[in-house]
Amino acid sequence: MKVLLSKPMSPTCSLEIGLSTWDANEMSIRLRFDGDDGRFDPRSSSEIPMLSLVDIVTYAIKCHQVSTADMAKIIEAAGAEVDWQLKNKDMSLDQVVASVKQDESAALKGK
Repeated sequence: MKVLLSKPMSPTCSLEIGLSTWDANEMSIRLRFDGDDGRFDPRSSSEIPMLSLVDIVTYAIKCHQVSTADMAKIIEAAGAEVDWQLKNKDMSLDQVVASVKQDESAALKGK
């Protein structure tokens, strides 16, 4: 996976979005875990096609596996994303990645 965006979740875990290992034109996402030696652990860091993410989340919700609080977070993020995509629909992938990195940097400075 060619990682384009990464968000640390803990000292040994991060969310990563990038170009998939199976097709350089397809996006994927993974929850990356590092092994005891501090190096990437591919066995516990499954890469998922971005196109499958909606099916995975929708199925988990339909099977009553997502809490009301977590669904509220999803709805809030989705609403903000619809507005963002409508305003930025002509951005290239590189521009989107740069925009996300800028937003994340600003959020860290605001803490």
